[in-house]
Amino acid sequence: MDEVRMLGKLWCILSFAIILSSAGNFYDCGSKVGNYSSVTITNCGTAPICILKRNSNVTIQFDFTPFENTNTVSAVVHGIKMGIPVPFHFPDEAACNRTLKCPLFKGKTYSYQATFPIKKKYPAIRLDVKWELKNDDQRDIACILIPAKIM
Repeated sequence: MDEVRMLGKLWCILSFAIILSSAGNFYDCGSKVGNYSSVTITNCGTAPICILKRNSNVTIQFDFTPFENTNTVSAVVHGIKMGIPVPFHFPDEAACNRTLKCPLFKGKTYSYQATFPIKKKYPAIRLDVKWELKNDDQRDIACILIPAKIM
């Protein structure tokens, strides 16, 4: 019986370590009615800052779990420089139209994915990208802050 408990504790520790290592340098910026895990961004790797190359497409993927039911999910993205958020509009703001099948139910884990262009006209700049998934009441199910540099 002690071996079973020890294996259970070891499993918990390893799972936690895997979650931390896969989190990269992404930060929760105010998830209120849910949480996220397993963030992956193309060409981002484990570097402290994600390099976003102009004239290319970048894909973000993460799993999230809402804490309450919702009929709609909207993706809201901002670039933040010197504390000033600048909206970034992309074609997939209504997440239920492409990636997700709504309604979403509390406690169930969903996978979100979106691809967005890094246009050639964007300036080479260091910024934070704030990616939010909002519920019916415009409250954050998931809010991820991504240190990035456009090159």
